[in-house]
Amino acid sequence: MDPAVFPVPLDALSAKLTVQQVEPGEFTVGTFRVRAIRLRHPGTTLGYRLTPAAGGPSMAYITDNELGAGGRYSTPASWRKEFVAFLDGVHLLIHDAMYTPEELEEHRGWGHSTFEEAVALAGEAGVQRLVLFHHEPEHGDEAIDALVAAARRQARVKGLPAEVVAAQEGMTLTL
Repeated sequence: MDPAVFPVPLDALSAKLTVQQVEPGEFTVGTFRVRAIRLRHPGTTLGYRLTPAAGGPSMAYITDNELGAGGRYSTPASWRKEFVAFLDGVHLLIHDAMYTPEELEEHRGWGHSTFEEAVALAGEAGVQRLVLFHHEPEHGDEAIDALVAAARRQARVKGLPAEVVAAQEGMTLTL
């Protein structure tokens, strides 16, 4: 809730919020084991992998994250390898896919990825289902549909098992 990314002060909200600082690493929330990893985005951004403590399907929620070259991030040179290992075998990956490859060229260093990069990552990590999200606000429904179709073609051509869908308002995902 840093003012740089969330300019509304907490005391202006009608809800009572409790904020807990989270660092990269592992912790438990209820019946879930949560692992957190630093992402490539200006400021501090974390991604999360949730796995039932008793075992079972896992999911990862990766918000603002620049997979390709660009940006001045404080992630180590080994970050990509560690990130793929973090996601290895995840059942459901929800990942930033804000830009087309052409749009990304104008936004390097902004901390976002393309659908092509997200599909490639899903293949590297052995992801079963990929949900593209954090859509560019200027993209309408037809543009999103076209991106998803292109992402599915890419997955099929590369022989990836990942199911690819676009996140949408009100969507429910089941593991």
